[in-house]
Amino acid sequence: LEKMQKELLAVELKNKELLQQKTDFELQASKKDVTNLAIDLNQHEEIRKSLVKSLKEVQKVATDGEAGEMMNRIIADVNKHLYNGQSRALFNENISKVNNAFFENLSSRYPSLSKSELEFCGLLRLKLNSKEISTLKNISPDSAKVIRHRIRKKLGIGSEADIYKAMEEV
Repeated sequence: LEKMQKELLAVELKNKELLQQKTDFELQASKKDVTNLAIDLNQHEEIRKSLVKSLKEVQKVATDGEAGEMMNRIIADVNKHLYNGQSRALFNENISKVNNAFFENLSSRYPSLSKSELEFCGLLRLKLNSKEISTLKNISPDSAKVIRHRIRKKLGIGSEADIYKAMEEV
């Protein structure tokens, strides 16, 4: 009976290990998906901004009033079709899923971090740079740098330290 109990415990332990490996694998796959989605969203936003800028330049030189109205409709269409709020919502949902334990750990270690700073840390954990984060968060690159600096200060990370590595270690 004792031998069977030991074998049963060994099998249960092996099952737990396999379940943990499966969970880790799924988490890594989700991180890759979220990172790819972030890159895609960032690229779409850059394309949209570039198109709108070019269209506005063409609109300035258009002499015909009807051409200006057409340009306004095209700009509205570009903004409507290339800015996909559903993709952004899905991205934010997946960020929360992937980083749930990370957020809990980070907020318990550093309770002074705001919700937006925690989200910013989650994006840093995905190794996104300030420009990519600024596009995703719809803030200026300078604002992203300020937030990044504030996070470094709150976490006690020097300017010479690798913030990405610090996020992995949390």
